[in-house]
Amino acid sequence: MGAIERWCVAFGLVYVLLAAVRLRWCWPAGGASAILAAWLSWEAHLPMQAALQVWYVWMAVQGWRRWSQAATAEPGWWPLKYHVATIVACAALCLPLTRLMQAQFAAASPWVDCATTLLSLVATWLTTRMRIESWLYWIAIDTALVWLYWVQALRGIAVLYVVSLVVCLFGLVSWLKQYRSNTSPA
Repeated sequence: MGAIERWCVAFGLVYVLLAAVRLRWCWPAGGASAILAAWLSWEAHLPMQAALQVWYVWMAVQGWRRWSQAATAEPGWWPLKYHVATIVACAALCLPLTRLMQAQFAAASPWVDCATTLLSLVATWLTTRMRIESWLYWIAIDTALVWLYWVQALRGIAVLYVVSLVVCLFGLVSWLKQYRSNTSPA
């Protein structure tokens, strides 16, 4: 593992740990990790993951702003019909995008690259809004990304996603507890 990958992993770990406990300082760490991961993903012929990392930099700015302004924001839920529509739309978009990735970029694992990228866009947006189910998306996405980065010989990033899976479970439990304590009768 090279120096860029080590820093990417370190910043990524800081991001996910701080997000799990709802500290806005997760966003600068996430942005730094994303910048480095964009470079590494592009070098590994994962163009959708590289583009996703650029999105993460933008979302880090948005997350910082939203979590800073909404000091009293609490975890909540997104309606099920939005999840169904989102997943169907992502699957439909993957069909032409995987063909494009194969033809134009000789992309490695274009279907997994595309699906995880599109669903990560949704999960990141949900995280900036403290939607509890963002953790469920991340658990599914991170599981796929462990495999994707492992087969691309980016073992450090694959391990980061394994650790992220554990933290996602902690984040899910933590946000659920907070939600339940806020909605239980006093």
